[in-house]
Amino acid sequence: MGWWSILFNITEPKKYQVALGLNLNDYFLTAAYPEDVSKPYSNVGNNIVQEPNGYYFGAGPAGTFTYYVNSLLMLEYHTALSIPYYRLESENLVENPGGYKMPYFLNHKIEAITSKGLFGGLELSNIINRGDLPNNTARKEWYVDFRIML
Repeated sequence: MGWWSILFNITEPKKYQVALGLNLNDYFLTAAYPEDVSKPYSNVGNNIVQEPNGYYFGAGPAGTFTYYVNSLLMLEYHTALSIPYYRLESENLVENPGGYKMPYFLNHKIEAITSKGLFGGLELSNIINRGDLPNNTARKEWYVDFRIML
C-alpha cells in the first residue's frame, strides 16, 4: 500500500510553511528472538517469533514544517504517528497468545531539497511497543536521490 500523507497548509508559503493532516500507512513487523542465546542469531532454527508481529495497517495525524533557505534549497521536516486499525496475521509465522496490544508507529523525516531535483535526507521509523515483550524495533535510513522537476 505504501505510506500516504494528506496535508493542508495552515500558513501561507513564505519563508516557512506549516501543514497538518492525516497519514495512511502499512508496516511489516516481525520480532524474532533466539531461543538459545549461546547460538548465533543467524541460525534460523534457533529463532522464536514473538509478538508484536504481522502486517499492520494504520492511520493517524501527520505534520510538515518547510523552511525555504533560498531559491535553490529548502529544508523539510515531516512527522507522522500511525495507530493500527487492522493486523493481518500469518498462522505459520506468528505465535499469538491473544490480546497483545498492537504497537503504534512513529515516523520522522528530514530532507534537503534543491530546485534542480537533487534531494537527500534521513528517515527514522520506530514502534511504540504497548505490550510486555521486549521489542524496540527501529529503522534508520539515509538517502540521496534525484527527481525530475516539471
